[in-house]
Order: sequence, then structure tokens, then C-alpha cells
Amino acid sequence: MSEAPATFGTMASDPDADLRDFHRRWPTIRPPLRPNADVAAAIGTLLEEHGIDDEPVLLLGVTPELATIPRRVIAVDWSADMIAIAWPGDTCDRRAVIGDWKRMPIAESSVAAAIGDGALTMLAWPAEQPLLFEQLRRVIRPGGRIVLRCFATPDPCETIEAVRTDAMAGALPFHAFKQRFNMAVSVAEGRPNVASALLHDRFEALFPDRMILSRASGWSFETIAEIDAYRGSRYVHCYPSRAALLDLVPDWARNVRFVETTGYPLAERCPLLVIDLP
Repeated sequence: MSEAPATFGTMASDPDADLRDFHRRWPTIRPPLRPNADVAAAIGTLLEEHGIDDEPVLLLGVTPELATIPRRVIAVDWSADMIAIAWPGDTCDRRAVIGDWKRMPIAESSVAAAIGDGALTMLAWPAEQPLLFEQLRRVIRPGGRIVLRCFATPDPCETIEAVRTDAMAGALPFHAFKQRFNMAVSVAEGRPNVASALLHDRFEALFPDRMILSRASGWSFETIAEIDAYRGSRYVHCYPSRAALLDLVPDWARNVRFVETTGYPLAERCPLLVIDLP
């Protein structure tokens, strides 16, 4: 794009950004915890069918698979570190800025759509998602569209022990295990929000001997060590069910629906939430 939409006031990055370790883990993350090319293509199709072509599109975060869709993109991320690691670079058609999704540094009605990967998972449930939706309605023009890939916990959800059984049977890619494990822990805790440190504690209790785990699962020690990014971290993951996600959709939303994604493990837990603006 030739220039970014006008800013809305003076923005600072998230004050808790130094607590968020996501940028350190990004280079090793694989689907389902990040999208594949099929997801990016599906999002592009949903924008195209809604008549969104040359108008600017807001990207929540700097997911590179979505940054390179053939649209004019302005990305907003609270972490300069994440931008440095994941953003494919500014061009005439895309630009990344630091900002808080709850106080978007984007002018009113300046974009035609908003897209994102896991954005609702990165906010504390249930207080922060409504703030994001308020901002999206403000910055998206009337008649625009929202397309967000979600991490939706199945209902009913499997137990932590069931996830352990499959892991020890060598039946799970590591990143599919992490999503199943995280969701199972959140359900066992009785709330969608679960802190990284708690996930690490539960993992250590479940798998006290990593040599045994490595032999049984087929995961390398290096791969298993990715879980150590959770140690002591206050970063909060959020894993609501599909029903819970729909409960937070604002009254003004139109044509609300889930569109399924395909082509990677646990795609059935990662639908696209599609919302049209009035």
C-alpha cells in the first residue's frame, strides 16, 4: 500500500509485552498452532467473495502466511520482537505497526476487513474479546467482513490422560499434542484461560522422564524442550468452545458462521469465524 491508514491517537505497545514469550517460540511452531497455505487461501476467498479486493485489510498480528495474501495489508502487533522475527517486511502493499488491539492505532472506517490467526486466543477471556470487537467495528467500514481463525475446544473435550495415552503411543505430532494438551488442561481447570506456567507444571507432572517420553512419542529432546518456553511465563492462553465463541459475538454482527479449515492436524478444532458488519 502507498501509505497506512491514519493513526488513531498515540499508541504504546502492550504493557505486558515483556511477559509474552510467543515471539521466542514462533520459528519452531507448526500447524495446527499456525496456519498453512490452505488457510491463507480460504481467507483470501472469503474476502474475494465479499467484494474486498483493492481496499486495505487489517491483519491482527504479523502471521506471515496471512501477511502475504494478495491484498493491501496493514498489520497491528503489540510486540516489536514479534514483528522483527515473523513479519516478512514492509512493502508498498503491506506495513506493520506496533499497537494494542484493544485501542487500535487505525482510523475509523479505514479498512474493508480484518483477518487474524488465533487472535481471540491471545486475549483474556471474557473481558478483552468484546474490546477487540468494539475496535473492529470502529475501524472496518460498514458492510465489511471479519475472518478469524479460532482455536475452539471440543465439547465434550478429552481428558489430559487421554492425550498422554496418545502421545505415549507415538500417535501425535508434537504441535498437535500441544494443542490437545493445552485444551484438556483448560477444561480440567474449569476455565478457558490457562497460564503458560501452569501448562508447564502439568506437563512436567505428566511426563517426569523425558527420555521415556522421547522413545515412546518419537519426539526429539529438542522438540520436547519447546515446552520449556512456558516455564514461569504468565502468558495466558485462551481455549473457548465454539458455543462460547459465539456467545461473545456482538449483537451488531451479521451472517455469523464458522467455515472449516483443512489440510493439517486438528483442523477440525481451528475453524474460521466469519462475521459481516452491518
